Amino acid sequence: MTDSSAGPMALSRSKPTIVIVMAMEEEAAAVMDVLPFSDPPVLLEDGLPPLAWTTEVADLNLVLVVNGPDPVFEVASFGTDAATLSTYLSIKHFSPDLVLSVGVAGGFKSQGAEIGSVYVSTDSVRYFDRRVSISVPNYHDYAIGFYPVVDASNMIRSLGLFSGVVVTGGSFENSATDEEHIRNHGAAVIEMEAAAVAKMSMLMNTPFLAVKSVVNFEEDPAFANQFDTNFSTATRSLAGALEAIVFYLAEQGVSFPEHVK
Repeated sequence: MTDSSAGPMALSRSKPTIVIVMAMEEEAAAVMDVLPFSDPPVLLEDGLPPLAWTTEVADLNLVLVVNGPDPVFEVASFGTDAATLSTYLSIKHFSPDLVLSVGVAGGFKSQGAEIGSVYVSTDSVRYFDRRVSISVPNYHDYAIGFYPVVDASNMIRSLGLFSGVVVTGGSFENSATDEEHIRNHGAAVIEMEAAAVAKMSMLMNTPFLAVKSVVNFEEDPAFANQFDTNFSTATRSLAGALEAIVFYLAEQGVSFPEHVK
């Protein structure tokens, strides 16, 4: 476990702030190799797991928030409950101009993805495995979410990144029903946190994007085995793309035309 102290850091309010939310310190390690998060992390709230590092890059405040170790099971806290807590605390403490959900994810070789392909979210982020058949009131759409992302199409084109719909689920093993819903959503990327980060960002009126690097192919029946094999490649590619995104936003500004509904 990383040594940490309690209490959020003060940031310069004259500079735009970007919060980067990640699930695991193992994912974040590659990011810290390319962006200067050198200080020890702090706890965003005493007694709770989320950890934060801060730095300044090219007239931007950057905050890296990791879900932190689960205090009961002593493993990295992945999934939507941990991501919700991290996002809420980071927005509350830092009032960012943009929140990014960053991490590795599953992709589709049939859609042209390769290991390490980096996708930026478009349209909206959805849950694919929260299935509710109650239509009045509309719990079906509530369960899926359709959480808005900002229109980053100019950035995506400028940096040569992939783009597509990001979907979130609660398991690392997809059933046949899950696969059907993933296809119905037209998903390009499948992961386990982005919808929670997107919903909290929406509720707190903060612009949001997901940035995800492909670590396995969903068409492969043994896709879970690819995670460890491809993790280093995927996280290095993710870190390089995130560095490019940060400097693009520093130059072009942390603002977007509108939320995409």
